[in-house]
Amino acid sequence: MKNYSLIKLGGFLPFALLDLNAEDNGEQYIFKKYVSWLKHTKGYSNNTIKQYAGHVARFLDFVCELNKIESNETEISHLIYLYQEYLTHGENSENPTVCELVERLGKDNQTSITSISQGIEAALSGFFTLILSLSDNDPLLKQGSIPYFTCNIRTKSLSERKQINKNDWLASTIKGSISRGVVSKGGIKVFHISKRYSQNSSKTLPEGKDFPFEKTVELISLDPNKKLSASYVRDMTIYAFLAASGCRIFECLQLTIDDIDFESNSVFIRNPFVRKLKGLSPGESDSLMWKGRETEKTFLIEPFATIFWNNLHIYIERFFMTNTNHHFIFQKHNGSRRPFFASDRSTFEKNFKQRSESIGVKKYSPHSLRHSYAIYTLNYLPTNDGYGLPIAYVKILMGHASLSSTEIYAIHDTEIIDYVITLSNQYTQGNKISLAEVKENYIDSQIKLLENQKERLNV
Repeated sequence: MKNYSLIKLGGFLPFALLDLNAEDNGEQYIFKKYVSWLKHTKGYSNNTIKQYAGHVARFLDFVCELNKIESNETEISHLIYLYQEYLTHGENSENPTVCELVERLGKDNQTSITSISQGIEAALSGFFTLILSLSDNDPLLKQGSIPYFTCNIRTKSLSERKQINKNDWLASTIKGSISRGVVSKGGIKVFHISKRYSQNSSKTLPEGKDFPFEKTVELISLDPNKKLSASYVRDMTIYAFLAASGCRIFECLQLTIDDIDFESNSVFIRNPFVRKLKGLSPGESDSLMWKGRETEKTFLIEPFATIFWNNLHIYIERFFMTNTNHHFIFQKHNGSRRPFFASDRSTFEKNFKQRSESIGVKKYSPHSLRHSYAIYTLNYLPTNDGYGLPIAYVKILMGHASLSSTEIYAIHDTEIIDYVITLSNQYTQGNKISLAEVKENYIDSQIKLLENQKERLNV
């Protein structure tokens, strides 16, 4: 960024934004308020806060640079239009102001609609919600280099609001620009393109989100030729559990010794906020996460379950330290023996990518194992009735609160359908079967099915 510096702090407020144009590189206070809102009101994880903070910081950098070009205060609707144009078209924009901003800020790529409609939309929506909740006299609007667009939002008359809704689609999507402080239940919709994208897109899992199932055993198995260090065995045990259980990363990292029943080979995921967890520092407590998992019990699938238990036994027997004041299984192995869940997640993800690349698989994150688990159990898990569990069962396996969260993993059903249709076409063409015969064969198969069911009832 050109005008600001985003720095990591940790603790109560994990990030701060410094104004590079100020004499003392003063802190951006409205940004500080936003980070506090993300952390303590919304309860987001530090990773999510990092992403949202980055989006808002880059937006403020854009606004600051725009104010150097356009000295007059910019209407919020025009500002959002320019920023959407800046993100989506970049140097190819037909707007000369946007092209100048692209050059001044050094933007060298176009931002995808998916990125805008998901992460950037959510981050700026929350930021505008916060700003619109402040009064014009709020001290926060007077501290630091506040974006000029916050100063000219006034309450408009009823006739003005009607005209805006009728003629200005962009301003009408930003509820606060019509009536300050009035925010819809679903929050502010910042970008028009986000609304259009969400209406025209279905719930599908982006390609490449699920780790290649055929490479998972190699990923999570200990290398017999590699020296078994504490951090290596710990990470391999974590990978194996993620693959076997489909759990979220933080659910795995927050496991305690009390959550594992070694006699029955069972693992339970429990809410850390409703249990007494001794020995945590304030910073470690702030790193705890929970997303409302509906099912405590995990359901481990083979062959990953066996690999997990083997890895876990080696980890506990050789490297797990019991003389600590906490019960978390996965520990830092830097001499401190503190809970591993409070470590920097970026290092963990970097190690996973390095491990993946070592077996010839690139561009995957640890979370891809959760996607792989869901897709496999929903579509390919062998059962008495064929393959794949009912979606209601997979919902329980994943700990989802609603089926809609599970439905996105049915995307690979298309591969199964394609396979079945291909076989069917080959059979029909090879045997020269007419459509009438296909229909007749289907009816015969249904009659046979009903007869078999009747026989079972009479037994």
